[in-house]
Order: sequence, then C-alpha cells, then structure tokens
Amino acid sequence: SEGSTVCDALVMSATGEAPLILVVDDDVLVREWIGEVLRGEGYRVVEAEDGVQGLAIAKTRSPALMVLDIFMKGKEGLETILELRKAQCAT
Repeated sequence: SEGSTVCDALVMSATGEAPLILVVDDDVLVREWIGEVLRGEGYRVVEAEDGVQGLAIAKTRSPALMVLDIFMKGKEGLETILELRKAQCAT
C-alpha cells in the first residue's frame, strides 16, 4: 500500500509472535553480533553460515526479512537472493 515501508512487514503478527529474521554470514562473529542486536530488539532470529544453508532455511521457515553478507564462500549473497526469487516465482 502507499506509504508502507519495509518496517511494516516487521510488526508483531496477530498472534503476538515476533517476526523471524534470517541472518546469513560466513563470519561467525558478525552473524552472532547481528543476531544478538536483533534479539535485543525483540525479533526472532535464525542464523545460517552460508548461502546454501540460508536458502534451505528460507524455503522452510519463510522469514519476514533476510540479512545477507554479499561476499561469502560458496554461494554468495546476491546468488542466494537470485536463487530464492527464482524458487518463489516457480511456486
């Protein structure tokens, strides 16, 4: 709708459950720090260490938001986004 923002998707659900955010980063310290900050703000967080793991989690858990490192070993962030979008369009 007009005037909506990304933050609108991150409000509590009707059941009172906090939105789920998927953090994907191959640097464990960065991943854990981002997760800690988001949990401190009341969000539910799931973490993945690479794009392959992130895709698997995204397909099964349907997070409200994904935070991805762009440069990772194996499947990079942009490649992960493109593959996820391709999978969503196929359904």
